[in-house]
Amino acid sequence: MASKEQLDAIRSGDLLAFSWQGSLMPELIEFATHGPYAHVSIAWVKHGRVYSLEAWPGAGVRLRPLESALPGYWYKYPFIDWSDKIEAYAFKSLGEPYSDWDCLAALFDLEPIQKNATMCSAYVTDVYNRFVAARGQGTQIALKGITPTKLVSTVCKNNADLILIPK
Repeated sequence: MASKEQLDAIRSGDLLAFSWQGSLMPELIEFATHGPYAHVSIAWVKHGRVYSLEAWPGAGVRLRPLESALPGYWYKYPFIDWSDKIEAYAFKSLGEPYSDWDCLAALFDLEPIQKNATMCSAYVTDVYNRFVAARGQGTQIALKGITPTKLVSTVCKNNADLILIPK
């Protein structure tokens, strides 16, 4: 079970990554991307409760309690400054449809295809790039071919720490 200390340490803007065993679609994603992650999202903390801001198949961009997504991994960004401006940008996408086509494009290392639709790793990358632009430091991450595993690997190169959050 996730400890109170773990949940209390998560900040808005931190990266969440997931690998679910025993489910067909996540295992297909992990197989196709040659990596351990099938899904990524952004942590959002409000009144001491942690939520997952994510693009989800069939639901689009949504907000859900982190507890319903566990187990997962948490990457604590050392340089993320969550601001009202970044939050407004992240939340403006709520309800945006999920793009299966963009998932397929990412598997073939292509640019996203659909406008006004997204997938988990493209949504998280887009918000991350806003952090980088607002801070004026760091490197923008290209959307071309961005998969959950590729995003996590890129962020880890930026000194993020991986922490398991059990169910």
